[in-house]
Amino acid sequence: MSDQATHQYSGHSKRPYTRIFVALVAVTFVEMLLTLQQFIPHEFLPIPLVILSFAKIALVAMYYMHLYGDNKLFTYMFLVPVPFVLLIMAALIIDLLV
Repeated sequence: MSDQATHQYSGHSKRPYTRIFVALVAVTFVEMLLTLQQFIPHEFLPIPLVILSFAKIALVAMYYMHLYGDNKLFTYMFLVPVPFVLLIMAALIIDLLV
């Protein structure tokens, strides 16, 4: 790597990425606990799992794909489909329950 490229990335901190990694591990642990527990009926289990999955998707997209510093248009392109996906998932869950 050239000196210029080394200098460009020398101020790059690994701390936010470590925090995001720990948060992803924690959310995955919570997902595992939810699947192993006996308090929530299995019919309703997809709801918290989907919410936790969207949280993980948002963390990965915003930090590892560097969307947090990009144009807000990219963030909106990511967020606009979310309500539609949730509506489709809700309809599928309701269909499974009926």
